[in-house]
Amino acid sequence: MEMGREDILSYIDSKVNQRQLETFCKHEGSGILDKAFRFISAAPRDYIPILITKFFKPLKGFLPSRPDIPLFVEPEVWDELASPPHEVRLARFFLKNLKEADIFYDIGANYGVYTRLASKICKEVHSFEPLPSAFSSLEENMKGVRGIFLNEIALGEKLGESTVYVNKVDSGSSTMLQERKGFDPENFQEEIKVKVGTLDGYITSHSKPTVVKMDVEGAESLVISGGMKFFRENSPVIAMEVWGGKWKHFPLRAVSLFLDLGYEIFAIDADGSIKKTNEKFIRSLGVIDNFIFKRKEYSRDE
Repeated sequence: MEMGREDILSYIDSKVNQRQLETFCKHEGSGILDKAFRFISAAPRDYIPILITKFFKPLKGFLPSRPDIPLFVEPEVWDELASPPHEVRLARFFLKNLKEADIFYDIGANYGVYTRLASKICKEVHSFEPLPSAFSSLEENMKGVRGIFLNEIALGEKLGESTVYVNKVDSGSSTMLQERKGFDPENFQEEIKVKVGTLDGYITSHSKPTVVKMDVEGAESLVISGGMKFFRENSPVIAMEVWGGKWKHFPLRAVSLFLDLGYEIFAIDADGSIKKTNEKFIRSLGVIDNFIFKRKEYSRDE
C-alpha cells in the first residue's frame, strides 16, 4: 500500500485525539498545573514510563527498550508520527507545507521516519545519521526510494571524529554532548567513535537545502556553527527540536545563533499551522517541542 501526502495526513488524523492534543498544546509550561494538564491529556505510552523511571528508578531496567525499527510498513509506520504531541504537529506542518521542489535535509535521521515522509513529496532528501545500528535500519527502510542521499556521519562544528554516547533505552536519544550524558549517566554506558562532517563542507558537492529538520539531542549549535557560511547566505526553513525543563540550556545555544542570523521563531499549533513566538516562550517550556525558524524577509511563496 503506497500512500501519498493526503493519505498520510488522513491516517495520522485518524489516530490522534484532537481535543487531548489541543489541551496539551495549551499547557507546555513548567508549572505544576501545566504538568497536571499534560499528564491528563497525553497518551499513557508517553508519560507513564517517564513517571515510573523518575520515581521508581530501580524499575528502570525492567522497562522495555525502544528497538531500532526494522522495515517500514505502511500505514503502521506513520503511527510513529501520531504520538507524542510534538511529533504530531511537526508531521502535520511538513505534510501541509513541503513542496515538490524542496531539498530536504534530515539531520539526526535515526531510522528515517521523516526521511521517508519527505521522500513522498520533495525533490531530494539528504539524511545524516552517525549511529551504526540506526543507520543500518535507515538503509533498509530507504531501499528502492529515489532521490535519497544517506550519510553515515554526524554534522558538527568541524571535520573529523567525535564520541557518541549511546542511550541504551532509546537509541534516538544518543548524543555527542558529554554534559548531556551527565544528566542521566546510567543510560549512557556505551561510547562509540563516529565520523563528523560539516554542513558547509557537504553543500560544496550537493544541493543546498531549502528545508532542514534538525534533531541531534542538544548538539544543534555545533551543526549551525559548522554551517555558518551557508546560513548567512541562504534562508532555509528550519524545524528544530527544543528541550524544556532542566535541559533547556542545550537548545537555547542554537536558538540564540538563529536569532543572531535574523531568524524568527514560530510555534506549531495542533493542526500544523504556525504562529510567531519568542525566546521567552521557549525559556518557559517544560516539555520537548519542535519549533520552526524562518528569516524575517523570507516567504515560502516567494
